[in-house]
Amino acid sequence: MTALFKNRVVRNTVSLFAGQSGAQVLALVFIAYLSSKLSKDDYGSLCFALNFAVVLNVLSEYGMWTLLVRNMARDLSTARSYFWNSVVLKPVMAFIAAAVGAVVLLLFYDQPGQRELRVLSCLAGGWLLFNAWYFSAAAVFRAFQEHHLDGTLSFAGKLLYVGAGIVVVLVKPDVRWIALLFTLAMAVQCGMAFVLVVKRHAPFSFTFSTYQQKYLVRNAWLFFTINAFTTLHLKFGHLVIGAKFPASEVGFYNIASMLVLVPIVLANAFVQSMYPVLSECHDKGDSEFWPKVRLGMRWLGALASPVIIFMTIDGRRIIDTVFPGYGAALVPMQILLWGLGLDFFNPFSGHVLYVMDQQRKVIVLTGICVAANIVANLALVPLYGIVGASCAMVISLSIMFWGYAFLLRRWLPLRRFFSAILMPLLIAVLLAPLPYFLSGHVNFVVNGLLYCAVYTAVLFATRTLRWADTRVFGGARAVPVPAPADETIAQTTE
Repeated sequence: MTALFKNRVVRNTVSLFAGQSGAQVLALVFIAYLSSKLSKDDYGSLCFALNFAVVLNVLSEYGMWTLLVRNMARDLSTARSYFWNSVVLKPVMAFIAAAVGAVVLLLFYDQPGQRELRVLSCLAGGWLLFNAWYFSAAAVFRAFQEHHLDGTLSFAGKLLYVGAGIVVVLVKPDVRWIALLFTLAMAVQCGMAFVLVVKRHAPFSFTFSTYQQKYLVRNAWLFFTINAFTTLHLKFGHLVIGAKFPASEVGFYNIASMLVLVPIVLANAFVQSMYPVLSECHDKGDSEFWPKVRLGMRWLGALASPVIIFMTIDGRRIIDTVFPGYGAALVPMQILLWGLGLDFFNPFSGHVLYVMDQQRKVIVLTGICVAANIVANLALVPLYGIVGASCAMVISLSIMFWGYAFLLRRWLPLRRFFSAILMPLLIAVLLAPLPYFLSGHVNFVVNGLLYCAVYTAVLFATRTLRWADTRVFGGARAVPVPAPADETIAQTTE
């Protein structure tokens, strides 16, 4: 077991998952608490404000995080300089994001009944700058393989926000104070991150470099475009619902999305931990690069399949227990499950193309999916409300999934691509009668734990997964094998 946790991917995945999943669980508990204390309109308005801030964060962060991690990891001696020069740039980007947000609110949310949406969005808007700064610090942690610090700070920041929010609700349930706390908690989290960066990676001094700043602005646009498309893809439905329907509908849709996104934290932690390993393997011409990609797909399939099956079977009890009175979120959640289940694989496929310097293909595909999402939302939401928004998400995510399968087929044939992910899904489906039968006898927590335990045992008993797989994620082989003749595979990242 000790040797297992010495593995970089395993250690970093566990660290990130522990912190980020803990933060998501806290957020889910807090959302459930707020839904019982606030009116449906106040709760929906708050959900809109927080999602609106997340959309604008794309502008304030400007895609620098991925670029910073990549460049710092290649030469750790440049980390301090890249960090502080990015910190200097972030206020300018945050100001641009705030200006764009103000224009959008005035143009599209100008009805008298939407005043609370605008006020809450402004109060939560200060989060933009502090979150952008925090991403610069998080890039340092990732570059130095200090994922545990990022995970711990994510959990601590969420714990602070939830704790202060509960106090506010108990004293005076004012939704505006809760929105303001969103900004203040991120300010504290950002401050703690800066202290850790300075203390662990001294000295404080750095070289103010206009060259580095210009480099970040010129080269981050690719990642900015990808992040912008991805965020719009996930959040555009919230914005359309907020413009077309009462704020309470935003609350219903937010609960459906939140329940589905919680388990995806594990997949994201795994993908983010695999990124530096895949980059190293590709750059060094490791002959096992594509076997590792296929193995990563299989593990993601093993993570996604039980979530989809179990929440399809026991979703009603989950919502009725955690969010009483919000049963309208059930159908959207059931639809989103099968769309966001595909999203276990999409980020990983995108990262594989990143390390092959195929970012432009990712941009084109993501842009197509965003366009499909926007068109589908504008067509379906006015007719079917939050159910239409869920269907729009499934349509666009399906396009993305098949698009990635098509782009990777040159190196990972479709037969191998699907054989990696279908076996775990088949096992999950064959075991589905177990949670269906137990749903009438035990609560959903026990039901889920028993199902996952049996599912995991079957995976290893059938050798669909093996503990030996974790050794494959340790990085490039000590003696690299010459890369395949295909120049695209052997190409190193500039």
